[in-house]
Amino acid sequence: MNIRLRLTLWYTVILSLILLLFSLVIYFGLERSLIATIDNHLQREAAAVMNNLRFELRHSSDDDDDEEEADHDKQRGQLELNYQPEEGVLWRVTDAHGKSLLDHSNFDKFTFESRAITSRRPEFEYAQLADKTPIRLYTVPFIIKEQGETIIQVAEDYAYIQQVQNQLFFLLALTIPLTLAIASIGGWFLASNALAPIDQITLAAQAISANDLHQRLNLKLPNDEVGRLATTFDTMLARLDESFNRQKRFIADASHEMRTPLTILKGDVEVALMRPRSVADYQETLVMVDHAAAQCGRLSGNVGHG
Repeated sequence: MNIRLRLTLWYTVILSLILLLFSLVIYFGLERSLIATIDNHLQREAAAVMNNLRFELRHSSDDDDDEEEADHDKQRGQLELNYQPEEGVLWRVTDAHGKSLLDHSNFDKFTFESRAITSRRPEFEYAQLADKTPIRLYTVPFIIKEQGETIIQVAEDYAYIQQVQNQLFFLLALTIPLTLAIASIGGWFLASNALAPIDQITLAAQAISANDLHQRLNLKLPNDEVGRLATTFDTMLARLDESFNRQKRFIADASHEMRTPLTILKGDVEVALMRPRSVADYQETLVMVDHAAAQCGRLSGNVGHG
């Protein structure tokens, strides 16, 4: 796997994680915001119902009733609400056992179970009507002096929130893969452009040999990592070229200097072998050979150190 593909894959994976996290935040953040809006609305409606709720006593007007029945009638009364909740808001007032005391929105016609009916504190919950309509239900217990413990329940359909969430989910499911595809293509293109000078450096390095060190990349690149790499490569080639040239000159000079003692050495040996010589002549020849050999040894030592 080349570096271009690895960079593109890493870019795509990181972008996928970012988009996924962003989508989750948007999805659940929108849900919490919409539910909070409904809850605030239900709290305002429940407070309005509570503030406008009145208990009216009904006195008996029949003079023929006996005294016991009259006393009983005096304790009877009727709840009245001088407020009209907003359209779409279901509401009712019940006693502590859930029996309806006041219900102008026909809340009693809807069948659902409420866990909060026995609660002693305000509580939100999700419920479902008989027609499977999801509702957000708010239950508030309170005390009416003449009536005793009473419960107000207000509810609102939140099916539109689910519709908004479904639309958002569909939109995210459609746009995220499309965004990743476009980003991957763009990432591949950017990686190719960024790594193209490296390919040029590689091809140039493959074409340069020890006998062709005068070549240079001469790439017009910005002063970034790749640009500095190309400049460093050219600088290295220049140093190698200079070093090879200096070595060639030294070897040529050493070869020229060694040619003279070797010629003398060869000539002395040939003269000595042309005819028999005395011991003194051979000794003289050997001395000259030794001198020439020593001079060659010094030159070869200089070449080695060079």
